Amino acid sequence: MNRALIAMMSLGILASFHTSALAQCPSPVGEQRTLVILANFLDESSEPFTRAAISDIVLNAANPDSLNAYVQEVSYGTAWVTGEVLDWVTVPVNAADCDSFFDVATIGNLLDLSGAPGGAASYGRFVIVHPLQSSGASCPRGATSTLGPVPLATSDGSVCASLMRVAVSDASLLETTHARTLIHELGHSLGVSHAQDLECTRRSVGDVPQVCEVSSAGRDRYDVMGQVGLRGHYNAIFKEALGWIEPTAVRTVGALPSSVSIDPLELPTTGVHAVRVPAVYGMDGGRASTHYYVTYRQAIGVDAIFPELADPSTGVMIRLNSTGPGLAIESALVDTTPNKTSATLSHLDDSADVSLSLGEVYIDRRHGLSISFSDVAAGSAIVTVDAISSSAAQLAKCKEAKARAAGRRAFDLLQAFARNQSKPNAARLGAHIARARSTFTKTFAQAEQRGCQTIGDGGAIGAKVDALVDDVLQSASP
Repeated sequence: MNRALIAMMSLGILASFHTSALAQCPSPVGEQRTLVILANFLDESSEPFTRAAISDIVLNAANPDSLNAYVQEVSYGTAWVTGEVLDWVTVPVNAADCDSFFDVATIGNLLDLSGAPGGAASYGRFVIVHPLQSSGASCPRGATSTLGPVPLATSDGSVCASLMRVAVSDASLLETTHARTLIHELGHSLGVSHAQDLECTRRSVGDVPQVCEVSSAGRDRYDVMGQVGLRGHYNAIFKEALGWIEPTAVRTVGALPSSVSIDPLELPTTGVHAVRVPAVYGMDGGRASTHYYVTYRQAIGVDAIFPELADPSTGVMIRLNSTGPGLAIESALVDTTPNKTSATLSHLDDSADVSLSLGEVYIDRRHGLSISFSDVAAGSAIVTVDAISSSAAQLAKCKEAKARAAGRRAFDLLQAFARNQSKPNAARLGAHIARARSTFTKTFAQAEQRGCQTIGDGGAIGAKVDALVDDVLQSASP
């Protein structure tokens, strides 16, 4: 079975079409025949950009900002965009009635006006570009796309193609904002949905699953299907579904421990682009995950927009796939360090540290496994997936945050005492210090009994308590 057919089956594109219609349905692999139609309206007949400018930003492979150049880079040359850009046509309605020409059921009306060189059936994608309308108009102000190819009614009969439409406001934005919007909508037209963000209140998704949820505040910071306006790569879950990476480039772990060398997702490889680790989680809306996908991202090519990925010792990312019966493929980026710096961080700022750095470990207690970024060799990340023993699982269960909080309470107790007592008497001082030490020691003793970790920040707090005790004793000396 060829890659194009595998990709179509994985995206569910075949679900709505009989096998006899297979040849008419475009594949995400290979030539992406695209017809771009420039359209305006009776009450908005401006032509804010030229046919040549749109052709340059959609079809010109020599333009590094073009849709064609982007597709060729992120698909490693397995897909490319060809086609035509037609000159301006004025549809005989006002902008508020654009759906009578711009909808999947009415696209034939527009094609009757504009024409379709070679016939509508020779294209797998139609892109309508029109002037941006004022707020309140029913014609979309942004961009929309069908999710994959759908039946479109034309004078040539029903054709299997996707339909995109983009409102463009200013020719000066073609190579920035609008070009990136095209990239996002292209993903939908190919058949993938959004790249979501999985926010958790604890270090591990598997520790307390009920506090992990797909964020309503934002989407995947590192995926063009998560953040409109980016120009980075599609993630490996989407690339696998589109057939843009070889099946052999996605390695499913078997017996543990397993160490795998992962090549940067930005570069073509004969090795491994992603490690797939079984992990089943229920999600909202009837969705569920089946696997973690572990990848290595670096600031290469279009991913150079992420300067934090320029360091080879960071960039290992973990995502859960997400789908369900009749649902499109989504992904969910796991925030492995939720609110690492501050609970008041914005979504995008909080997601800036989602990747594992060299030496860091992600633990999933529910599935009894750990994923660690163990080494960097020859430009690739060495990732180790291992089973965690019952004792290690107990450590992973540790409520370290509570232990840290208790240590801080003891520390704050001594600080307050030191501030309020310029020369405290020895008896009161001794009792207060004893109380603080008791609180601190008892908390960590209980933590150890539960199998909790007492290292890291907890040890640092202990050192601060000892230092503060010394300072208070010196201040109380005659």
